[in-house]
Amino acid sequence: MDIGDAGLRDELKRRFGHDDFRPGQESLIRAVLVGRDAIGLLPTGGGKSLTYLLPAARLPGVTLVVSPLVALMADQLERARAAGLRAEALAGRVARSEVDRVMADAKAGRLDLLLLAPERIAGPLGRLLLELPVALLVVDEAHCVVQWGYDFRPDYLVLSGLGRTLGAPTLALTATATPPVRRELERLLELRNPERVIQSFDRPNLRWRRRRVGGATERWRTLLREVRAATGPVLVYVTTRGDAERLAEGLIRAGLRARAYHAGRPPDERAEVQRELLGGRLDRVVCTNAFGMGVDKPDIRLVVHWKPPGSLEMYYQEAGRAGRDGLPSDVLLLWHPRDLDQLRRRVDSAFPRVATLLLGWLRRRPGSGGPVDVPEATLRARDRLRLSGPFGGIVGSVRARRAALKRLHSVRRYLRARRGPRTMLLTYLGEGSGPRSGRGMIPPNPSNRW
Repeated sequence: MDIGDAGLRDELKRRFGHDDFRPGQESLIRAVLVGRDAIGLLPTGGGKSLTYLLPAARLPGVTLVVSPLVALMADQLERARAAGLRAEALAGRVARSEVDRVMADAKAGRLDLLLLAPERIAGPLGRLLLELPVALLVVDEAHCVVQWGYDFRPDYLVLSGLGRTLGAPTLALTATATPPVRRELERLLELRNPERVIQSFDRPNLRWRRRRVGGATERWRTLLREVRAATGPVLVYVTTRGDAERLAEGLIRAGLRARAYHAGRPPDERAEVQRELLGGRLDRVVCTNAFGMGVDKPDIRLVVHWKPPGSLEMYYQEAGRAGRDGLPSDVLLLWHPRDLDQLRRRVDSAFPRVATLLLGWLRRRPGSGGPVDVPEATLRARDRLRLSGPFGGIVGSVRARRAALKRLHSVRRYLRARRGPRTMLLTYLGEGSGPRSGRGMIPPNPSNRW
């Protein structure tokens, strides 16, 4: 295939109206055009969609794009068709006759691009993909494979090795992935010597600000002052649905055009909020992390985080929705020391401490020195970490459970080699006669860091 400079740039100009590529785009496009796997970390607004739309126009066969949200797929479909591509999306509830029509077109070579959710691939449709002339597999917002695949949306794990099964290169795209996440992503997708394009996270047009607030009243007054002073559309990110409703009502009472958006609202209402924002009839949205992907609003001038979100990746993803048109925009984080304590408790609840695992082990272990009174909450945490049942029942958290059990095994070996499990456990929990220290006294095993 001719992938010379002139050919690519002619296609870029003719279909997309651009004179040149943005940083990183051309390397990814050239890699997949010659059949090589690739992973691209491009900043929000960095033009990720072009890296598969242009190959879809040139490759003989259909390009499969796995996308996480219906709204995101709708935006991608619109862009593809605007570029003259024969594109379809199977998202949400689709009649069987429509599915049959789309698959027949793809099989007959009448389709350039097909957008799917991972749940579609995990279902009966997945078998039909083997009959298609697939030229390229694209995993958009690829961080979701690692972030959601083990619990929230385990069907993401069906993507493991899918490109190799289909006989097509795999292109993984995201704006947020730390080095460990990138390595895990490459392992899960079974990428073979991929082309790696890692662009800077820096967005020079964004002004990153944080402000410590003294309490609820000061937090609200700061938010209201910032939102009123903004010269364009504003997104306010919150961590709970209740906060979204409450703050939206407060902004409305203050005379601002505002609405709440979260997963608890009906789908038609959420779609209406998006339409009003994109159409300029709404300029203040208070939302949870359910809002953002697939909403192409380039002129958002301010993104406020009411409280720190659950991860740095989530913060960058949400903050990056400001100033996608390249013009100066603001990102503001409101915080109080109590917010950090809440984040720590959230992590502790998601990943039980070694003491919790050890208590569960002692409860089951014969001859452990007598019964151990274990709270029901601890037993439930232990049960979540037990490897049992068929593959379909445990796929959501296999790796998390394995890591926890490996950690527990390390503790067991340490205890057996030292003072005995029951005595050491009581010391760890601060109930024995040994030295005590905050969160316990089990030291790290030199041969097994945990």
